[in-house]
Amino acid sequence: MMLNMVKKKSSYIPLKINSSSLKDASLARYNTLISFYNNHPLSFVEFNGYHLDYIAAGSGNQSILIFHGASGNAYTTYEIISKYESQYRVIAPSITQFTSIDDLCDGINFILDREKVGNVIIRSGSFGSMVAQAYFHRNTSRVDGIILANSYPPKTEWNKSYKQMVVLLKILPEKIIRKVVARKLLKYFENVPENLTPDQREQFSFMKAYYVELFKQVPKSVIVCQSLLTKLWNYKDSAITRDYSNWNGKALIFMSANDSGYPYLKEFAAPFIDPHIHVFKNEGHLVSFTQEAEYDGIIDEFLKSLV
Repeated sequence: MMLNMVKKKSSYIPLKINSSSLKDASLARYNTLISFYNNHPLSFVEFNGYHLDYIAAGSGNQSILIFHGASGNAYTTYEIISKYESQYRVIAPSITQFTSIDDLCDGINFILDREKVGNVIIRSGSFGSMVAQAYFHRNTSRVDGIILANSYPPKTEWNKSYKQMVVLLKILPEKIIRKVVARKLLKYFENVPENLTPDQREQFSFMKAYYVELFKQVPKSVIVCQSLLTKLWNYKDSAITRDYSNWNGKALIFMSANDSGYPYLKEFAAPFIDPHIHVFKNEGHLVSFTQEAEYDGIIDEFLKSLV
């Protein structure tokens, strides 16, 4: 069974598959994934020479803006969209085309304006939380609340390594780049927490299979784009003052004590006035999967506080 998908040269839509590995991990979750894809077509828009795509779903008095993780696009946020579209207007853009931070933020605003969305609540994690910080800094008046997870503040000392990475990515063949990125990002799935329930283990196995398929398909252009944006953000935003003491919204920050961003938590949270911070002890980078009930419960309470 193949997905019925809109074809657009500028976009990639994981997963173009009839995957036995996903079915073996969880047939029920596979069928849910297929149903989501078939019922949530991408919207396309031209903006300043960029060919942008996004998912717009749901309805409600409040809107949630979702930023996906590394190597992803709008569809890789399908579980988050599914959780909130019954109560909120949800917008999930693909961060796969931009070549500057300012264009990125202007493009997101263009999408929101096109969908007649005013203020938003941002939900993000990992690479998406880098995008969220960049967007939020330039559009604080348009954000009522922001959720950041397992990320870090902009660090100028990392710019050199990302610059070298971008140069290398542009030279290497796509097949090799996919293998390198997959090897790096799939390490997050290596240590399965011992306290998972059978259902959580099934979900964990399914998501790992999902990302294995994703890394077989992600275009070189997307990997280069997201690496370039990370480089530009570390360089540009580390040089600006981040002080949101006059902002009237609320911030929620998740972190795992054994994740790479944890040493920067204090600096990460510093620009916000009285942010809600929740630290998980040993859940690593994928705490939203391994502690889904607690994680989502904290977010639900946070969302209620914004009403």
